[in-house]
Amino acid sequence: MLFMKRFEPADLLRHPPFSNPSWLTAIACAAALISCGGAQAQTCSASVGNGTYGAVAVLSGSAKTGTTSMTVSCAGKNNRTVRVCVELPPGTVSAGGQRIMAGSGASLTHEIFSDAGGAQVWGSWGLTGAAYGSGGVQVDLKLAPGSGTASQVLTVYDAISASQTTALPGNYVWTGTAPGLSYTYLDTRSCPLTGAQQISASAWTWSASVAPNCLIQVSDVNFGTTTGLSVGANGAGRIDLWCTRTTAYIVSLDGGMAQAASPLSRLMSKGPTGITYGLYSDAALTQGWGWTDGRDTLSGTGTGTVQSLTVYGRISAQQTPETGLYSDRVVVSLTY
Repeated sequence: MLFMKRFEPADLLRHPPFSNPSWLTAIACAAALISCGGAQAQTCSASVGNGTYGAVAVLSGSAKTGTTSMTVSCAGKNNRTVRVCVELPPGTVSAGGQRIMAGSGASLTHEIFSDAGGAQVWGSWGLTGAAYGSGGVQVDLKLAPGSGTASQVLTVYDAISASQTTALPGNYVWTGTAPGLSYTYLDTRSCPLTGAQQISASAWTWSASVAPNCLIQVSDVNFGTTTGLSVGANGAGRIDLWCTRTTAYIVSLDGGMAQAASPLSRLMSKGPTGITYGLYSDAALTQGWGWTDGRDTLSGTGTGTVQSLTVYGRISAQQTPETGLYSDRVVVSLTY
């Protein structure tokens, strides 16, 4: 059954159709919602720590890794999720566009990754700086119900590339362009969020040092087997050394177990019996190799690659001792 009420003019003055207080309340609330606008605007920021590799032993030929951390923080409407695109522009690069650490007239190649395995380069889409690699990292932050804030700590993985043995000793620094953020409340879009709010954080650096260093390996001097020493005998050994570029070095040989007074009067022994011999730095056997700097040692400069030095041995003609194996132990010293 349908009921209708007829309002007389006098009734309209006393009771307007929309004079119900509950209706007025509903309309007021709706108006309030409209006046407040849409969702509260979100803001995000990032801070990243400077990193250091410390001392890098380039002669090993191995990569050197390190980590630092980046904190991404957002604020906005409670319980909403903010999607943040975090990009790292290239910073200091080589002529070929590779990230490098710059030193005095030299450089070290290094790279920044978003994973511990070094498979994913952390680059930039070009939103807030120059593009690099395939892009950055996507992070979703769920804002807390009470504070409307959230943050996440991201690990930044870095590595100095392997096989840089010819790097010069010295200090190296990579200066990073400020990390960039692009962000918005979560919707169907993935990073990069073009057209979203974009900001840049503070610039940051990575540092490393390469100290002068040398490695050494020796091969014995072998005179072979002889039936007599009436005409003497010759032998040879080798010293392989590997020093960082421009590193000056000195190679000396001591007097052996008998502590010979001269590089040419060392002694190989078998019990109380001995054989006198000398060690030389030249094939002509004119330059005895000893332990006195500036006189009978050998000097050079490192190249970052292996340098092989031949040790020439000579047993001068002498009386043949009893048969057997004769030996000596000579200490090789590499000073740099």
